[in-house]
Amino acid sequence: MLKNIIGHEDIKNSIRVLGTNIPPLLLFTGPRGVGKKYTALNLIDELYKGTLTPRLEMHPDILILEPDTKVFKLELIEKMKDFISETAFELDSKFVILRDADLMNKEAANSCLKIFEDAPENTHFILLAENKELIIDTIRSRSISFEFSPIKDLKKYLPSLTDIEVKLMGGCLGQKKILENIKLDEIYQEVEKFLINFTETDYSEIIDWFIEHKDLEVPFLNTLFLLVSQDLSKQNKSLNTSLLFLQTCKDFKDKIPTNLRLDMHFKNMLLINRNTLGKVTERQ
Repeated sequence: MLKNIIGHEDIKNSIRVLGTNIPPLLLFTGPRGVGKKYTALNLIDELYKGTLTPRLEMHPDILILEPDTKVFKLELIEKMKDFISETAFELDSKFVILRDADLMNKEAANSCLKIFEDAPENTHFILLAENKELIIDTIRSRSISFEFSPIKDLKKYLPSLTDIEVKLMGGCLGQKKILENIKLDEIYQEVEKFLINFTETDYSEIIDWFIEHKDLEVPFLNTLFLLVSQDLSKQNKSLNTSLLFLQTCKDFKDKIPTNLRLDMHFKNMLLINRNTLGKVTERQ
């Protein structure tokens, strides 16, 4: 099973042990883009011998729920409840994939738990989350959990990737979609120029720069800043700036799984760094 999944051999082996006896509640955790949703869909497809491939995300017996905000609203829970109350249209089971399940507040999580417990037979729920610790204990204890780690050697599977693409993807194949929609060399040079001129940039210009690049996902932008800072420090350029960003971007990366307002916090990080460097310049 799961022959289309790149990497994650330990997870594939564990799921193979289950065979067709898929438990009613699975929990897939790991960073965004690591392959949780793709694995969930591939698992469902292989249960039906690959016959669902062209329409997995549109199949009437498969529901994919994802919050459109940073909160998992109760409206989505009601939609799931309505979906499982109906008889399967084509398959012998119904499947619900809940993306960003770690964004559920306690009220939503408890409502979900009741649905899991009362669901009809042959109903399967696959929860996808970046941070396992944000899933309430009563759901975690009822789940069969699989933790997805970034793939260590992406070039083994995608040899055409450049070194910077490999670094930016961070072992997560799903991040390749971001790279396909941007001109990487241009944005790298923009960030490099931004950091080199950072101490001469006023606060309003920093905010304008951030707003101009708001379409980029914050985790991706943070990783890009981190890589540019590393390169500048190696070249001994803008050393105070590059060393400060090296540390603050590393700290920010650790907070990403638990931070619900990444855009606001990243913008604040830029402003705080400008203030810190301004004080350093005054002392010098």
